[in-house]
Amino acid sequence: MVKLHPQRLLLAAAFSVPFALALGAFAAPPPAQEPVCDSKAITLLKQSAARMRALKTFSIHAEVTRDRVIRDGFKVQKTSTQDVLVQEPNALRADISGDIGRRLFVYDGKTISFLAEPENYYATVAAAPTLEATLDDILDRYDVDLPLADLVYTAAGGNLGKYIEEAGIIGTSRVAGTDCDHLAFRTKAVDWQVWNDKETLLPKKIVVTTRDEKYAPQYEALLTWNTSPKIADGSFAFAPPAGAQQMSVLNRDRTVAERGR
Repeated sequence: MVKLHPQRLLLAAAFSVPFALALGAFAAPPPAQEPVCDSKAITLLKQSAARMRALKTFSIHAEVTRDRVIRDGFKVQKTSTQDVLVQEPNALRADISGDIGRRLFVYDGKTISFLAEPENYYATVAAAPTLEATLDDILDRYDVDLPLADLVYTAAGGNLGKYIEEAGIIGTSRVAGTDCDHLAFRTKAVDWQVWNDKETLLPKKIVVTTRDEKYAPQYEALLTWNTSPKIADGSFAFAPPAGAQQMSVLNRDRTVAERGR
């Protein structure tokens, strides 16, 4: 992937620096610490990725909070619920409802379609024959903000670990009554944290801090997994609603049609 996206499992590094004490309080600051990459944290991340890749069909429900920068560092939070249904190797349905309205994404192995409501416009573009290739292509070419893209990308076989520059284990933490391994990672542009269920190895919570954006906005998602969802007929078929207006979606290096972001 050319650029990691805010939904991509990107975790925040949290390595402490000792406080200055007494006589050392006015001494010159210590030299910057070298990046640390804890091999055990990488191992735990790989184990979680392997667990996700073993799932051929799954759904995720997410309660999401995202910072929006208004001006001069003044941030407000926007909330949404996100429901993602995946059937490997070539089907996805993702539905967002919240402060921005509704956004629907449907991939059927041939095309991927986007719908924005209440604006009532949609777009359909040709897609690769597999979900992993489609995520690579769509996210990089069109800069589309797909729900929980990094989790789905990892489950589809993508490798996020190649971007990691720092990694650490924060400790054991409880999320929604579940004991989790709290891990923290840093890439060149993004910090991300993940809380992996100690029993299932699946992520229960993610927090992403986008350092290469001004004022470093955060994205947080609380996750509920279903590893044996019932898939209704037509789940991966897209039909625009009556009166919907079709929009063109251009490559990100050209003028991109408004997609309701």
